[in-house]
Amino acid sequence: MFQGADTEALRRTAGRMGQEAMRLDELVASLLATIDAVA
Repeated sequence: MFQGADTEALRRTAGRMGQEAMRLDELVASLLATIDAVA
């Protein structure tokens, strides 16, 4: 279905999305920690 170049582009995009998700998780964790400290 996909040519080699398309597969490589999809892999890179998935990798970027994975990195964004990890950063988002860290952001949420720090926000929750801050809320816990304030509450």
